[in-house]
Amino acid sequence: MKVQKLLSVLLLLGLAGCATVKAPSFGESTWAGHEKQRLDAQLRLASSHLPEGWLYKTEQSNAAGSFAYRKRSGSYGYSEAGHFVVDPQWQEERSYIGLLKPGGVFCVANPEQQSSEEDDAGGDTITITYWTVYDYCVQLHSQ
Repeated sequence: MKVQKLLSVLLLLGLAGCATVKAPSFGESTWAGHEKQRLDAQLRLASSHLPEGWLYKTEQSNAAGSFAYRKRSGSYGYSEAGHFVVDPQWQEERSYIGLLKPGGVFCVANPEQQSSEEDDAGGDTITITYWTVYDYCVQLHSQ
């Protein structure tokens, strides 16, 4: 009996680590994807087709859909969920949560910060530039 209880506990713990992400309720269309050990994502929309463009977080009353994702890199893990609006073109003043590419590919920011250094010719100044790369991607499938 103790062995059976131990196996049940181990099974539950194993399933908890495999739990999928769940976007907040929104509309009737659900899209989800899983990419190895790097990214799990789910989007919900009122429309039956996926838009293309840059997603930024907004209030539910202004939203085109909802999202949830979990990204991992080594010991790093990050999850986020909420509602979004889509910009067809990049707008510099916005902080985007992801990108929907043609064909239903959803991408989020790489957790490793990208940067470059540039010495000022003849001066004592070093300029460090940081940028975000959206290359953690997953193919979404209608559910």
